[in-house]
Amino acid sequence: MIQSPTKGLYYTIETYHNHTPVDDDTQVFAHLERNGKADKMLVLQGEDMTVASIWWDGPYEATICIAGGFTSTFRNAVTLFAGSTSVNIDIHLKEGCKWTPGNLTG
Repeated sequence: MIQSPTKGLYYTIETYHNHTPVDDDTQVFAHLERNGKADKMLVLQGEDMTVASIWWDGPYEATICIAGGFTSTFRNAVTLFAGSTSVNIDIHLKEGCKWTPGNLTG
């Protein structure tokens, strides 16, 4: 989990290892949790893709940095709804980043 400066707002990264000639599939989701309600939306998906880092540029703006792979889905903005709360997130994508252990701590 990559927590934002805003309580209840974070990213998760899910990687599925395929047992076919097609490479692994990686998905990045934005999450919002408020007052017992939750929403989740896909913001980035790709094959053979490594998320090198994610950093928050502000309370509702983030940059996802990838180290290679093929991007099939990228949303540069999402709106999440949790109960009576809605949050807009602006998302930037940066390529050619180097992955190092510890990059995904938030």
